[in-house]
Amino acid sequence: MQDAGRAVRARLGRLSATRPGLMARLRLFGLLVLLIVLFVGLQYLVGAGTPRVQVRVVTEDVPVFVPVERIVERPVYVPVPADETATPGPAMPTPTPQPVGTPTPTSANPGGPP
Repeated sequence: MQDAGRAVRARLGRLSATRPGLMARLRLFGLLVLLIVLFVGLQYLVGAGTPRVQVRVVTEDVPVFVPVERIVERPVYVPVPADETATPGPAMPTPTPQPVGTPTPTSANPGGPP
């Protein structure tokens, strides 16, 4: 068994002496294989470690009551007694009474600030 190991080492020693770049390439290839195995294992752990979640969308017809406003315009006819003897006179503007409880302006400038 030890003789086989020595023979392999001797052959690798002679091979590396004849081709110096071959050993570096074999080492890089071995490291690449180790990295691939490592990342495949990590990917498996990530996939197996997370719980499976399923999202389902269920559509359901639900009646929605929306208030509807309708504007109804109806002409209202109010009978007004006609007085044939009255003649229409000139219209005189009459001041409108102010509501009770509102302050009246007392300063010289009624529209401006006090």
